Amino acid sequence: MKRLRIDLGELAYAFEHGSWEISYYLDTESGAVLLVGEESRRMLNHIYETYGDQERHVDLDAVLGRRELDEWVKDDLKIAHRIDSGFGSRYLQVPESDSLEGYADMKVFIETLENHAFADKLWSAIQGKGAFRRFKDTLAAQPGEEQRWLAFKDEQMRLRIAAWLESIGIEAEA
Repeated sequence: MKRLRIDLGELAYAFEHGSWEISYYLDTESGAVLLVGEESRRMLNHIYETYGDQERHVDLDAVLGRRELDEWVKDDLKIAHRIDSGFGSRYLQVPESDSLEGYADMKVFIETLENHAFADKLWSAIQGKGAFRRFKDTLAAQPGEEQRWLAFKDEQMRLRIAAWLESIGIEAEA
């Protein structure tokens, strides 16, 4: 198992906030968590189609040198290109949180409650559309339980991250 220094808070953020608009990647050499937005991906694909060969090889620095773009846009495109070039070997996409996992976490948490009346309120809150919002609103009425939920949720995320890292052969050094 490869040991790698990783900011686990950053990785947890990536797990929770990845979406169709923003993808996060783990650099398996440096431990950095990188993001690529959909706009950068779209722009890079256009560059590949216009200037690249069939394997998407392109002299990105030369192409970007001829275009008037903000430096941060150029930097984002370079990161996206670097990820494309090393995807599957050096760079691995961080899994996105699944709402089904979040819903399952709520159910398991409710089962841990000793206050059965409050547990019943939470069971009612998670029924149907808007379950996450109602769950949070109901928890807000019980600050102690809300804090317990946040700690529980963080632990569940930590376990998911540890399982993912193990599945890719990495042991995190926090």
